[in-house]
Amino acid sequence: MMSTPEPDIRPLFFLNIVRDGAGMINRELGFAGELRRRGYAVHILSYFKAQDSLIPEGVSSSELIPSKYRALFYRRLVAFPYVLVKLFLTLRRFRPTHVFVDLPNEAWWALLLKRVFGYEVIFTYHGVADSRFYTGNAARELDQVRAYGHRMLQKVDRVWVVSDFLLEETSRLGIHAQRLYNGVDLQRCSADRQIENLHTANPIVLFVGRYTEYKGALNVVKAFIQAQATVPDAMLVMRGYFERPDYEEEIRTAIKEAGLEQRILMFGPVEGGEMMYWVNMATVFINGSVDETFCMPLLEAQACGIPCVAFAAGGIPEVVLHGETGWLAAPGDVGEMAGYLTRLLSNPSEHAQFAARGNEHAGGFRYEVLTDQWEELLSSPA
Repeated sequence: MMSTPEPDIRPLFFLNIVRDGAGMINRELGFAGELRRRGYAVHILSYFKAQDSLIPEGVSSSELIPSKYRALFYRRLVAFPYVLVKLFLTLRRFRPTHVFVDLPNEAWWALLLKRVFGYEVIFTYHGVADSRFYTGNAARELDQVRAYGHRMLQKVDRVWVVSDFLLEETSRLGIHAQRLYNGVDLQRCSADRQIENLHTANPIVLFVGRYTEYKGALNVVKAFIQAQATVPDAMLVMRGYFERPDYEEEIRTAIKEAGLEQRILMFGPVEGGEMMYWVNMATVFINGSVDETFCMPLLEAQACGIPCVAFAAGGIPEVVLHGETGWLAAPGDVGEMAGYLTRLLSNPSEHAQFAARGNEHAGGFRYEVLTDQWEELLSSPA
């Protein structure tokens, strides 16, 4: 670990919006806070005004468009000159040496003025959902987003990815990338906040994500239906965005046909600040995705001492240790997932071992640890 940061390193994190609960946003806020504690001058730039409570202490911030409405599209004829001028003035005031972006649109803007200010553009690539899990316009849009992101990866100075799984994707493109995992805030995610009586009375299986094929919400429901036959007191609580009415209806039909309307509860999205309250009342955290590049909720659940059940898909095996912090079924094998879920719900000794090991494992993803790697990567050749 560097005892004294290089005085000429001034990182600027360019985010689309600063809101609690968003994985890539939490990542950059975590790094920004730890870098500031180490003495770096750090700035956060977003399109919209951020909640002051979300900005780490000592970190400066500004916005391009003082609005909360995401519908404003920044490259339209009316908005473009305004955004460009605001971006130029912000960069001139802060004079960053490195601009960090997580999305291709922000990479495009950062590259636009790179030659003027001479900073490096570092693109942290989180991946894009595989279009094979979608149909029609949704699939075409995902292919377009992936292609656009890949073009931006080719143009920036450095590419960082959040998993070894994504290193394989960038390698196939001929792009040299370096891996820096997403982190976890252990002040926010703590096993000390668990609600113990719920763990013994009515076991709660928690799903947090989106009601989409990509996040495997229906896989979760089907696995729980099988497990609940053995553990009848268990409940499944689901939180997420309802993205497709027909998929939502498919899930509700499966629940109704199983006669489990009182045991499987579907709610809308959870606010970021509430996320840990929900996690800490769970017995097991479950994810049904068969296409996941990292999955921060699984990491946060382990930090809270909650064992996980998921598929061994994408980057998930890098986050959940199979047979140590959770169980990973073969991708798409709902029956195997149900068996693992039943096992964790029925075996208090194994549950306790996984909980302790999961909390220990998550400690390796602390921002104090990952920021050491951040510094090492930045000092190494691009």
